[in-house]
Amino acid sequence: MVPDGAAVKEGIRPSEVAMRCVLVMLLAVVLTVGGTDAWAQSPPKPEVDMRKVAAQVRGGQTDAALAAVRQALDEDARRATLGMGDVLKALVESGQGDAAALLALEGILAAPYDPYRNAGIVEDLQTWRVKALLAAGRKAEALAEAKALYNVCSMDGTGEAIDLIARILDEVNGQEAGVSAKFRLEQLRGSTTQPAVGPATVASDASVRPAPQGWPRGQILASIKVDGSAYETILRELDGDDFATLTARGNILLLADRPDEAWQVFQRAREASTARQLPHAAENLARCMRAQDGCIGRANAWILSIRPSQPAETRAVR
Repeated sequence: MVPDGAAVKEGIRPSEVAMRCVLVMLLAVVLTVGGTDAWAQSPPKPEVDMRKVAAQVRGGQTDAALAAVRQALDEDARRATLGMGDVLKALVESGQGDAAALLALEGILAAPYDPYRNAGIVEDLQTWRVKALLAAGRKAEALAEAKALYNVCSMDGTGEAIDLIARILDEVNGQEAGVSAKFRLEQLRGSTTQPAVGPATVASDASVRPAPQGWPRGQILASIKVDGSAYETILRELDGDDFATLTARGNILLLADRPDEAWQVFQRAREASTARQLPHAAENLARCMRAQDGCIGRANAWILSIRPSQPAETRAVR
């Protein structure tokens, strides 16, 4: 293990590592499509006022609140998940982390794909799931689910996932062990778009995906094991060949830490995508590379390789 303060000895403060990991983003659809259309419009508001449900939790009516959320999930899962953060926050703040963790998982299983923000709903709910497990004192589970969050989150969410994992590593191992500093340093080194061998960019994903040996790997993330048993039933149910179903299946496979299987599914999703869906299809493959490697360098290089002639947009992870 790297001793405490190792990142500082490298000339890097741990708090700066995430900010220095530069991601080539797919945000403005620079890679494939321009303009604004219905695909990018704001999602509809949930029919159930989750703020009122959250107030029930704070007022000691947790059973009624949970019943209301579950009924909303049954009636229209995607709409219901849009406001669930308010309820999950109320549960965590009222000391009901176990209930919040379970409810977040139920939301993910009910709506594993967001047609407006791709992995957005899953990312939001998984973040709350990790926070809820931490609040419940289930640190080992929280660490595993934080890795799952790293796997599935949007490229833009990588920095926050890194910060959350580092925080939990400190809680599990203690700052003296230096594990979180080593993890942050791995992520910084792994953000390079230049592999140990070969060119910095390549012509297509076909040449990136089969030969990742020269790219940095996140050893600490690789050591964290994820229990994916909660997803077995939904994986059997998600058997469609349309883009939404395939992306939902890929998201679940990433949560279960099965990125090689997710890669095959996301390839099929790209083949099934429309022009409007291509930005999501491209980000799916980048997210999968990040999960396979436990760092973002290869994903960044692939994004660079498929960009059009004009410069791709970049955003520093914060």
